[in-house]
Amino acid sequence: MDAEYWYNSRLFNPERARSSAEAAGFTTPEEDVGAVLDAFSKHGVKATFFVLGSLLEEYPHLTRFIESRGHEVGIHAYNHLEFPTHEAFTQDLQRGLEVFRKTTGKTPAGYRHPYFMVNQQKLATL
Repeated sequence: MDAEYWYNSRLFNPERARSSAEAAGFTTPEEDVGAVLDAFSKHGVKATFFVLGSLLEEYPHLTRFIESRGHEVGIHAYNHLEFPTHEAFTQDLQRGLEVFRKTTGKTPAGYRHPYFMVNQQKLATL
């Protein structure tokens, strides 16, 4: 399960979306994750939640909230980007891991690349 902002898609410009009038009408990531956790609990589902590092900076308690409901937490990069170069990927991965470890005191349960764009070089880095 990915925990990210509603505008983390190729369809949106994140900066413009975040400051748009429409953004005020959307729920927060906390509310969204809470609703999913409630649904999973109702149906006895356990999952791994892959959380963006940038989201953890704004909602540092989100991993504890997820874990308190019996789920595990992994990292979903720092930013939700395609990473056109291996260097960009490596820098984002390191930043995401740093935020995750600082926030949780743990190593993430796993990693899920945005857009599933993983190649052999990225796998070797992971």
